Amino acid sequence: MKNKELISELEELSKNTPDSEILNLNIEEDDPELWIDYPLRYFQELWPHDLKGFNNSIKKHGVVDLACGETPTLASFIFFRSKQRKLKPATTKHEIPKKRIFSKPKEYIGVDKYNVNESHTSGKIKFFKQDNIVFLRTLPDNSANILLGAFNDTISKPTHDFEFGNPRKEHDDKYRALLLHEMARVIPKKGYLVSFASYLDEVCWKKGKISITDFGLVEIENIYIKYYPSLWHNYIEENYCHLYKKAINVYIAAKWQLKDEVNELYEQFEEAGHVITEKWTEHTTVKPYDRKQKLSARNSEKNIEGVRDSDVFVLLSEPKEGIGKSAEFGAAVASYLETGSPIVYVLGKETNQSEHYFHPAVKRVKSIETILRDIEKM
Repeated sequence: MKNKELISELEELSKNTPDSEILNLNIEEDDPELWIDYPLRYFQELWPHDLKGFNNSIKKHGVVDLACGETPTLASFIFFRSKQRKLKPATTKHEIPKKRIFSKPKEYIGVDKYNVNESHTSGKIKFFKQDNIVFLRTLPDNSANILLGAFNDTISKPTHDFEFGNPRKEHDDKYRALLLHEMARVIPKKGYLVSFASYLDEVCWKKGKISITDFGLVEIENIYIKYYPSLWHNYIEENYCHLYKKAINVYIAAKWQLKDEVNELYEQFEEAGHVITEKWTEHTTVKPYDRKQKLSARNSEKNIEGVRDSDVFVLLSEPKEGIGKSAEFGAAVASYLETGSPIVYVLGKETNQSEHYFHPAVKRVKSIETILRDIEKM
C-alpha cells in the first residue's frame, strides 16, 4: 500500500470526523444526469475476463450503488428485472439489456442524498436517502461491491479543473479523500469498484496526493465510452469507465540466493491479478550488515511491513537455512494468530525440516498451483 503515512492519517481523520461535519463537506448538487448503468450495460464487452469474478462477488457480498440518482434506478432493473415488473426505471431513455449477464446480487442498495424514493425498496432491493460516506459508515468491513457514477466536481473539488484542463490551486479535498477510505474499507477481497465519470485519482490531501489504488485496489482497465449526458440532451459525450479490484496481497520469503526463482513467482502471482506487498529482490544489500546499519534497518522494516500487509505468506522451504526468511515466517505466524491474516504456506518438495512447519496456522504444499487454486476459492 502506497502513501502509508497519509493513509494512516486519513484513517484517524475518519474516526474523529462526525457525520455532521461530513454533511458540511459534501457540496453535491441536485443534478442526477449521469448514471452507472452505462458501464453495466456494456460490462461484458468492456471487461470480459472479469465478468465471472464480478458475478461471484456480487452473489456473495451484494452491491452498493452510490449517488444512484432517481429511483427506481436502471441499475436495479439490470440486476433484478423480475422483481420490478410493475415499475419503470426513472431513466427511461436507456433500454434494459435484453440478455442477462449478471448473477442476482445478494442485495442491491441504492444510496443518494437527494433523489431516492424509499418506497421503491422491496426484498433484496433497497434505497436510502443518505450521504454516501454517512451510509458507508454503517457497513462492516469487506461487505459490499461498489458502483459509483458521476462523482465529479459537482460533489467535491478535484485536483484539476477537468472542464478546461487547467490545474487548480491545490487544496484539501477532504470529502473525496474520506470517501476513498470508506469505499476501500467496505469492498471485500476480490471485490470490485465500478466507476463512471468519477475522479478517484490524485486527490489532494495534506499536501500530498492519494488515489483509490493506494488503498489496495488494482485498476483492471479504464475505457472511454460514448453516452448521452442526460435525459434532456440528444448529443453524445465521452467519459471514462473504470474497473478496480481489491487484490490479494502476497509476500514471498526465501534465501537471497533464490531471488531469480522468487522473481518468477512474483510474475505468476501478478499475472493472476495479485499484488506483491514487498519485492525484497529489488533491495540493495551489503554484507556484513553492520557496514550499512541504516540500510539494513530500512530493508528489515520494509520486509516485516510486507509480511504484515499480506493476505498470503509463502515461505520457500529449500534450502532449509536462512535467518531472514525464518524471522519473516515467525512474523507471519504471529500476525495470523493476532489478526487472522496472512494465510501461511510453506512451499517446496521438503516441508518437514522444522516442527514449526506443523503449526496449525501453516499449510504445507508442494506447488504454487495449489496456492493459486486456494486463493481462487477465497
